[in-house]
Amino acid sequence: LLAGGERLSVRDLLELRLDSCDLVVLSACESGVAGLDLPDEATSLPLGLLQSGANGVVASLWAVEDTPTILLMLRFYLARRLEGLDPPTALAVAQSWLRATTNGEKLAFLDSVEQRGAALPGKVSGAVRRELRLSHPESRRFEHVVHWGGFFYVGRAAQDPSVRSVP
Repeated sequence: LLAGGERLSVRDLLELRLDSCDLVVLSACESGVAGLDLPDEATSLPLGLLQSGANGVVASLWAVEDTPTILLMLRFYLARRLEGLDPPTALAVAQSWLRATTNGEKLAFLDSVEQRGAALPGKVSGAVRRELRLSHPESRRFEHVVHWGGFFYVGRAAQDPSVRSVP
């Protein structure tokens, strides 16, 4: 179900040709969960996107909160674009970062991102910062697996030789 109540089915996706699409990111809740309408088939949005030609998909297996998702996706994007990591490695780096960094380190990260000109929209940045400031700067607000563990990558290995994978 899309914003505005419009339905998107796997059949709709199969009519698309996404052959030039490197990566689709579905950061919404449960976007990677298989549907139950066809009990004899395992059908999901990521599978439909892959069958339509997308090289890879990032999705979530369970309900995710906004703030950790925003931080995870921002770190994932920077790992892909600035560090040149392939999608599964970039996702693992982002998950590890979200889990291991303190609230103070996350705030410093947001400051550095804004200094590079890749800032979040003002309302989003303010909401994320407020939530991080609710607990002690040395605590790790999003270290529990529920905040980062639901995200997964499925797809083909990177084809571009400039995209590297870090062990």
